[in-house]
Amino acid sequence: MQIIPDLIPTLVLTLPFLVTMAALHLIFFKPLFAYMEEREGIASTARHEADDYAKATTAKLEQLEVQLVEARKRASAIRAEARAEAQSEEAGILAAARREAEAKVEAAVQEIGSESASAAATLKGTAATLSAEIAHQVLGRPLAS
Repeated sequence: MQIIPDLIPTLVLTLPFLVTMAALHLIFFKPLFAYMEEREGIASTARHEADDYAKATTAKLEQLEVQLVEARKRASAIRAEARAEAQSEEAGILAAARREAEAKVEAAVQEIGSESASAAATLKGTAATLSAEIAHQVLGRPLAS
């Protein structure tokens, strides 16, 4: 039994294998590897584009958040300004109403005072007349003035 094969039959049998491998490489493996490299390039480009889009989206989102914060601040300032203006207007309306009410109260107090003085004068005159009449009826004669 021989362990080492003969060189010529081994080369003759190896030659079709090598030709087949060369043909497979040219016909099948080379286009397959080219396709796979192209696909890897496309996938790599797509990943880079996706990363760029993600970065752009993140930047735009941050910009929108900043704009939203600024818009909320502006809205808050506008609300505060409107609230201050409304409170100022309310204070003016209340002050005018207070002045009007005080004027009406003062006019009513003056009217009550004048009517009180008039009533007091009328009562004085009526009291003098009544006392003279009562004295005349009690004494039976008129009083000397």
